[in-house]
Amino acid sequence: MSRDAGEFQSLRPYSAPADPRDKRLGDRVQARVEAGTPDLRPRSVGELLDLAFEVLRSRFGTYVGVSAALWVPVRIAQPFIGLHNWTQPGDPTFLFGAALGVLFTFLSTAMITVLEVSLVSLLVAAKLEGRTLSLPEAFRRALSRFFSVALIAFVSAILTTLGFACICVLSLPGLYLTWKLYLAPAVCVIENAGVGESLSRSFELSRGRFPAWFALALVAYLFALPFASLTGFADNPNLRAAAIDQLGVSSTIFDWAIVVCSSLFNGVVTAVRGVVVAIWYFDCRARREGIDLMAQLARMRTGISVRPGGVS
Repeated sequence: MSRDAGEFQSLRPYSAPADPRDKRLGDRVQARVEAGTPDLRPRSVGELLDLAFEVLRSRFGTYVGVSAALWVPVRIAQPFIGLHNWTQPGDPTFLFGAALGVLFTFLSTAMITVLEVSLVSLLVAAKLEGRTLSLPEAFRRALSRFFSVALIAFVSAILTTLGFACICVLSLPGLYLTWKLYLAPAVCVIENAGVGESLSRSFELSRGRFPAWFALALVAYLFALPFASLTGFADNPNLRAAAIDQLGVSSTIFDWAIVVCSSLFNGVVTAVRGVVVAIWYFDCRARREGIDLMAQLARMRTGISVRPGGVS
């Protein structure tokens, strides 16, 4: 170290004059990373659950609010095309109307789920990496990967359904494929990977960690189950009629109240899934690829975190 006119100055390489802008940027970014970003280190199941709830709680309004907003158009259509509209005795349009309603509900639910999980995964990935990602940019990236993620979801659904259809103890093939394909959507949207690469990466990253994944996925499923049950309750014609009779309200008031509640509760379900998938993705990468060590090395060198594709 040296002194000049009574002021303390830090050591620096002789051939590399200091740039005050770089120093201020590095200090600011590193302080933000250390203060607000969880370490990308391998964690136990309990630690992963703690991190998932911490991340969800830190931006609960954003994750759930964005997810719920995407559900609103789908749920608004439900009072007009739901099964309760096609269950009148002797209605000749019953089969056509019921089939149309079921098809619309299935397709719209699948599309919204794909988009929501992609969007939340991107937001959580940015938080875990210490990056700033605006909602419009996250939405743009999620839309750009929509068809790839949708194809992955379709292939995964076909494979896991066939696996669970196998007549064997506990449908182990279906459970196995659910585990191995769990990370494919996150790989596709976070790493901008193709369909085939996302599927193969999911198989590779999850290798040898079935017990931890099963425990994490089970807790996430049980946590979201009460919220998901409301939608099924509201869409059941018999339960809907019984609820309207017990509450003593008109069907219109009941339906619009359910639009709000079911959108909000579905938002919670998909937000939880997106958070858990993203956290599991980074934990697998920390164990398989040492992404936590790369992040620490990058922060020591430049004060900037590591993105999935390398040093930013």
